[in-house]
Amino acid sequence: MRAALAIATGVSPDDVAITPHQRDDWRANEMGFQIGIVRYPAGYVASDDPKVLAPDTLLERLREARRDETDAGFLCDGADGFDAYGSMNILAEGRAEESKDAPGTYEVKIDDFGTDPEFMPLGQRYRECERAQKRKYSRLKTKAFRSLHQHVEGEFEPFVKEDRKLIPQSLLDRIRDINHLDVRLHAFATELFEERMKESVNELEREKLPARLPI
Repeated sequence: MRAALAIATGVSPDDVAITPHQRDDWRANEMGFQIGIVRYPAGYVASDDPKVLAPDTLLERLREARRDETDAGFLCDGADGFDAYGSMNILAEGRAEESKDAPGTYEVKIDDFGTDPEFMPLGQRYRECERAQKRKYSRLKTKAFRSLHQHVEGEFEPFVKEDRKLIPQSLLDRIRDINHLDVRLHAFATELFEERMKESVNELEREKLPARLPI
């Protein structure tokens, strides 16, 4: 997570700290809190890359995620290995700046805390889980086909049959070669399915319908 936040903000991993909340152990409890601290070094220069979050942009994105109750997965989109991390809910965000009146101390401004998820009503919890699963699937789909678009010219939608014909055969062969065990498993499952279907059809054909009742 430190590395992911460092990538998202354009700072060194040494300038990022992740700590558990004092009253909860997030390593043992999935409902635990994590506190992330990002220190932007003096003289920080904003990157030309729009995906790198400068201080003001980061704070605004976090504020929007908390206010709209949306997933903050953008914090780790730039790093591999976080596809299945799950939903990231922002409960509070703030900013600390060195005091001009007392050097060495900081003035901390924290926005209003969000709702503690442990006390979220059942209906709201269900809707939040549903939204989280949709966002998670969307991230998985985006990352799964991100590299595929580099090999196809023009507009391309992986789940459209006609568009899949645009994928070069050499790339398909490479995918099958890398996933040869999955290919064999799929072939076996298809063969087994056909056998079971044939058995079911034969059983239905052997069944005799009862005589037609007189009207």
